[in-house]
Amino acid sequence: MSSQPNSDWERKLQDLETEIHQTTPINNTNIPDETTKNTVYRIQAWFDSLPPVGRLAVGLIAMTIAFSILSTIFKIVTSLLSVAVVGIVLYLGYKFFMTPHAND
Repeated sequence: MSSQPNSDWERKLQDLETEIHQTTPINNTNIPDETTKNTVYRIQAWFDSLPPVGRLAVGLIAMTIAFSILSTIFKIVTSLLSVAVVGIVLYLGYKFFMTPHAND
C-alpha cells in the first residue's frame, strides 16, 4: 500500500527531471546588448551624415538637455536637504520647548 504512492512520486519526479533537461535556457543577455549596439551605430551613422551646422545644433541641444537634467537633480537634492534641516530644527525645538525639564 505504501509502495504505490512512492512509485507515483518517483514517476512524477522523473517526469519533472526529464522536462527540466529537455528545456534549453533562453539566453536573453545578448539580445539587449545587440540591440543597444545597433541603436548606437544607427545614431552615430545619422550624426555623421549631418552637415557641420547640424552637428553643432545637435550638440548644443544635447548639452542643453544634459544641463537641464543636471539642474533638476541638484534642485531635488537641495529640496531634500532643506526639508531634512527644517525637520531636524522642528524636532529639536519640540524636544527643547515642549518636553518638561527635570529640576536637578
